[in-house]
Amino acid sequence: MAGRDLTWLSLTSLLILLTWVYGLVALAVENRWQDYGISETGVLVLLALIVWTVALNGLRQRPGFEDTQLATVAMNDEVGISRL
Repeated sequence: MAGRDLTWLSLTSLLILLTWVYGLVALAVENRWQDYGISETGVLVLLALIVWTVALNGLRQRPGFEDTQLATVAMNDEVGISRL
């Protein structure tokens, strides 16, 4: 994938792993560590952050076949084939 940057995918995967571990800890300790910020609310915030990150970066992605399609359209315009 020449010229493509997928660091967001690695960071999102790391965030998913962190959320999973945080969720297990929050489930295991229940309300005992709520004073330290370990609670189910934190899990929900992390899940919302994951959804937001995937949605934002999904909107930024361009299709992998975009360059091929643009070349075909340009070639058709040169030859004089009209687009429907």
